[in-house]
Amino acid sequence: MVGDGSFQVGLCKPMSLDFFPATFLNLDEDQLFRAATDYHSWAIGSYTLEDLPAFDSSVAFGITVEDEDHNIKEEIKKFVHFMSSKKKPLFDSFGALGEMNATGFKDLSNVVDQIRSNLEIVKHDNASLAMDHYVDKLFYEDLEVSRKRLRLRYLGKPRGISGHNPKTLSDENKNAQAYNALIDFMFHSLAWWLACVSESKSWHALIIAVLARWSVKLKLIALDPVRWAERALLKGRT
Repeated sequence: MVGDGSFQVGLCKPMSLDFFPATFLNLDEDQLFRAATDYHSWAIGSYTLEDLPAFDSSVAFGITVEDEDHNIKEEIKKFVHFMSSKKKPLFDSFGALGEMNATGFKDLSNVVDQIRSNLEIVKHDNASLAMDHYVDKLFYEDLEVSRKRLRLRYLGKPRGISGHNPKTLSDENKNAQAYNALIDFMFHSLAWWLACVSESKSWHALIIAVLARWSVKLKLIALDPVRWAERALLKGRT
């Protein structure tokens, strides 16, 4: 079991890069997109929730539903391509991170920190949305932890803290290039691994759907993370 028991996994033998990724997955882009947009109702036991908003929605970040759907489809295409490829999965920043030296690894560390910090906005939004529909201690604790981290990293609170903002590369274009490339590599690799160990093929579409939505949202957040952190904190107070 993974997390709180909501995702079951089976046994998976250790694999070398020669077997990763593999082509055993039968992925249909239309089915994956339907999974990414199937959120209007949810049933558990005797309860049914109707007219639900989408988790990980990017519409509030300044794009239309049509643009969001287009971006999700583009992300899904990349997932399918990666998970169906016979090539060894080696990360490529396309020159954005420079050489493999101390400076290059420091830049990589900073880009990872940007992604980790921006993920707190995603976690905050999801916990806040969940609390709107179902009050649970777990959601509340997630919300409080994310709020604390967002206040620290983006607002420098408590006062007197300096150097709190995630550091970006001096070249804005290279930073965006490295950020997007790293999100793609990490999420594509994670999707492949989760699909490999999932107990049922029915999980494949759900796994990719969630990660595709996260990809879209994280790339939009990166355009103005301070603004979106402030917006999340304001919404979370209501």
